[in-house]
Amino acid sequence: MLKIEGESYIHLYRSRRIKSASRLDLRNLKDGFLYTYEHAEIAKKHALLKLVGARLLEVMANKKTHLILSVIEIKSVEKILPFLNQ
Repeated sequence: MLKIEGESYIHLYRSRRIKSASRLDLRNLKDGFLYTYEHAEIAKKHALLKLVGARLLEVMANKKTHLILSVIEIKSVEKILPFLNQ
């Protein structure tokens, strides 16, 4: 079992809006495995994930630039907006 809470929980379940019926593919960045998890329990402040499988899948970026997209809550935009104008 893997417990997701705090910043990771907010990112997955509020920003990315992960559905309870979906599977999550996660890495631990220490090995080349891609781990697949199913939702066991989703609570208000944490989620429990059950390991379904692991497979060796090393991914090497062909370029050194990555683009990250996400949905940002309105409260966060209000805090960040003054810094974007600098």
